[in-house]
Amino acid sequence: MGAAETVRALADEVDDMVVPAAPWEFRAVGQWYRDFDQLTDADVTAWLERAGRAAGGGPL
Repeated sequence: MGAAETVRALADEVDDMVVPAAPWEFRAVGQWYRDFDQLTDADVTAWLERAGRAAGGGPL
């Protein structure tokens, strides 16, 4: 899904684009979910560090 305005702006920049839906009223991903709570920076950092460890890497 993408904003119709953005899809039009990118159309000349790419060879192919797949956009299943481009509603004109699209403003933000969160508007399409019943529950789209925001994450804190600390939450994101913790999840990235966990993913790095799981992939065999060290902390960020």
